[in-house]
Amino acid sequence: MAKSNEEFAAKIKEKAAIWGAIRKLDPMLQLKTCMRNNNLRNIDIAERLCVSEANISRILKGRGNVTLHTLYMLADAAETELVISIKGSDSGIIESSGTDEDRGELFTIGEDRDDASDVMAFSLSPGNVIPFPRAKQTDRDGVIGSFGGIESELCVAFG
Repeated sequence: MAKSNEEFAAKIKEKAAIWGAIRKLDPMLQLKTCMRNNNLRNIDIAERLCVSEANISRILKGRGNVTLHTLYMLADAAETELVISIKGSDSGIIESSGTDEDRGELFTIGEDRDDASDVMAFSLSPGNVIPFPRAKQTDRDGVIGSFGGIESELCVAFG
């Protein structure tokens, strides 16, 4: 039997609550990685775009709604290419992928599926902290968080 519009609406709302922070911060993580690799500071990006440093800081922390035009401008200012994937996600996991001496502990966020086609990798370092809603920290060396009906929060650092 086909799903009703109300069922789709509920599923979309649930996905937004679970994946919203990850989807929103993925381009920012890419930008911050590029900036770090090219020794660029927030002030450098701000000066290249003729905006305030506070504005760049707010955007890179994932605060506010960023337009595609703004993402293009940020990518140009950082001299990088952003890869943005728009696809659905039903369930997610965060796994430790080992340690990289330069970037800290590596993690992957994605669906709990065999083909792993919906994943995002990032490094854990003592920089900024991102809250991922409805996640549970279970085992630092294995699965770090699983998304679902848990009413707790997992904070993941990047920077």
